[in-house]
Amino acid sequence: MELISSSAQLAKNVQIFNDHAGEFAELIPYYRAWYGLRTKKGWILGPSKFIGYNITPEKYLQSQYSAERHGRVQREKDAAPLDGRVTEGVLKQWSELVEEGHPNYNDLRMTLSTLCGRYGKKPNTLARVSIIKSEGDRTTLPNLGDELVALMVGVYRKLTPAQKSAFRKQVA
Repeated sequence: MELISSSAQLAKNVQIFNDHAGEFAELIPYYRAWYGLRTKKGWILGPSKFIGYNITPEKYLQSQYSAERHGRVQREKDAAPLDGRVTEGVLKQWSELVEEGHPNYNDLRMTLSTLCGRYGKKPNTLARVSIIKSEGDRTTLPNLGDELVALMVGVYRKLTPAQKSAFRKQVA
């Protein structure tokens, strides 16, 4: 499956997901990584496993799922499996994780609950939401009012890839 290669494709895919959300209703509780796009009407969300690929809703729904243990029907055996972990690696360059304390946290959680509730579903208990950054917003940190966090992020960005890996191992 072909991954997206631009933030424009990302925004388009979030819109496509929302236009076809009813077709994905049975899968909504299984999505863990959501990405929010601010529109004139408010926030719209899309799951990484769909929005990270150049794929139509029809092709997506025909793809393999490795979730028989969740009681879902396995799709076509010949179809390529999709992996949200792969898409998240691509999507992180255009997004910022929203954690509790972020100015948009409550709005995004409410938007996710509303989306799920529209189809009689609840969000996955491990669900997390990231904001899709606008082009001019690539280096902006959330205004959390915590100078120590901003300092740590600044230092982390200056580390080499090996140092970042060692840091992540110690933090986990």
